[in-house]
Amino acid sequence: MKRLFFILTSKLRFVNSKFYNLSLFFALLTMLKTFRKKFFTANFRIAYLGFLLYRGMKKLPKSV
Repeated sequence: MKRLFFILTSKLRFVNSKFYNLSLFFALLTMLKTFRKKFFTANFRIAYLGFLLYRGMKKLPKSV
């Protein structure tokens, strides 16, 4: 899990430092997974939506 988080954060930092907050968000979700596995499915869906939004924003022109 730590390896996955490291890959996520390093990729996000490499793409744009503005998205560092998103990597912190993923860190929070991984912590939630370890402590409360019941709620992780809902949080994972939120994280996945956030990731899709991030990908969409990356594809947008910089002027927008």
